[in-house]
Amino acid sequence: MELDYNKVALKDLSLVWPEASKLIDKSLKHSQGQISLDDIFDMVSKDYLSLFIGYSKEGIDIAFTTQVIIYPTYKALRIIHLGTTDGLDYEAMEVIIDMIADSYDCKRIELYGRKGWEKALVDFNYYYAGTILMKDLKEI
Repeated sequence: MELDYNKVALKDLSLVWPEASKLIDKSLKHSQGQISLDDIFDMVSKDYLSLFIGYSKEGIDIAFTTQVIIYPTYKALRIIHLGTTDGLDYEAMEVIIDMIADSYDCKRIELYGRKGWEKALVDFNYYYAGTILMKDLKEI
């Protein structure tokens, strides 16, 4: 399956958000309550995060937020929230993400996600790069 994709322009955010947010919401189930859909909408509307969508004639099949991280030696495309329709062809998703990273002259893609993404994306040269540990000091 081949998907078209777009970075959602700020002027179009309100039009796209109702459908895209349903996919983004899937990723929030694994976020330990750090952020809400309203927070993400606010961050995209302030251009702190970019929202990309991949779509087919059926509608939006993938929605994800990104940041370009500038390290001293290279730039990386960081994918923060990513949600897909059930059964999405990961190869189609990978093509989109690679093209976006290339358009920003990024040398690396960083994807924060649950353990299942490692297994799903290993065939596309993603690899395990670390563990995030958390400790709650107060009730969240």
